[in-house]
Amino acid sequence: MKIRIDTYLSAIGTVALRVGCIASFSCCTASMFFAVGCTAPIDISVRDAEARPVIYCTLTDRLEPQRVEVGRTAPYFSVVAEAWVDDAAVTISSSGGDLFDAVWDGERKAYLTEPFAVEPDVDYTLSVTFDFDGDGLMETYTATTRAKEPPVAGSLTYGPDQVLESIAIEPYDMPMSDIPLYVLKLSGHDPPGRDFYVFRIEIDGELRRGIAEWMTVGDLMFQDGAIDDFPLGLFAAQPDEQDPDAMWFPPGARVRLLVSDVEMDFMRFVSEVQGSGGGANPMFGGPPYNMRTNISDGALGWFGSLWSLPLEATVPGTPNPNP
Repeated sequence: MKIRIDTYLSAIGTVALRVGCIASFSCCTASMFFAVGCTAPIDISVRDAEARPVIYCTLTDRLEPQRVEVGRTAPYFSVVAEAWVDDAAVTISSSGGDLFDAVWDGERKAYLTEPFAVEPDVDYTLSVTFDFDGDGLMETYTATTRAKEPPVAGSLTYGPDQVLESIAIEPYDMPMSDIPLYVLKLSGHDPPGRDFYVFRIEIDGELRRGIAEWMTVGDLMFQDGAIDDFPLGLFAAQPDEQDPDAMWFPPGARVRLLVSDVEMDFMRFVSEVQGSGGGANPMFGGPPYNMRTNISDGALGWFGSLWSLPLEATVPGTPNPNP
């Protein structure tokens, strides 16, 4: 890549700088400053980030087609938002002997398997093969995952016959805000040992799938004990006119919180993706980001699995009006 010093730096990737050379000289307590103008154009070669394959798949315990996304990173200065790969050979196999082929779906921009649900304590292996370099040679990228079984509802108790695994949704007053809000609270019991949790939300049967809308918590917040009305997040009680797809809690809706116990690296991967671009698949485009990966041979992304404990609550019929 060539950068011409006397051109303009724009937000969409045209890079340029105008350089003024400023030298300063200081002697004792007195200082003198003078400037020398640099007006001659200079070309500088800048090494761009190398393209890398990007592969993402999270298996779930829902009986449905499992989804695999395959693409490549866009150059740092590129205006291309997404670079999908639609000619890969994609399979998912299990230690139980199952083999699932994934077929490209152009509308969903992903490879979809036939419906199956992940099972706990079973190893799953993802294999993705395609000609990444365009040299006529096929490269294969693999990863393995195993779903952890979450705490079973009713098996963890605090006090005689009192089960704590539950959620509550309550109106919330935000000072100086005119947006009606709800707060989602979790009660339960964190078992001994290190645990890391991913929370997903289903509203009236519709699962919110985007990583941007997942929530993550490490159990140091709970300290291996009772969890009493832990606030997981605030949710609007009305749709966002600026972002109609944003998640909100309609009054009277049935909300399910899907609680999954995951490995530490998976939880941190989710947090890193969210931090790098709002969770909307920033791996497939935009600036390079040093997020962790469990895909082989230098590919970015993650192959994970979620086995979930569902907790349900109904959104109150009328949120409290805010001042």
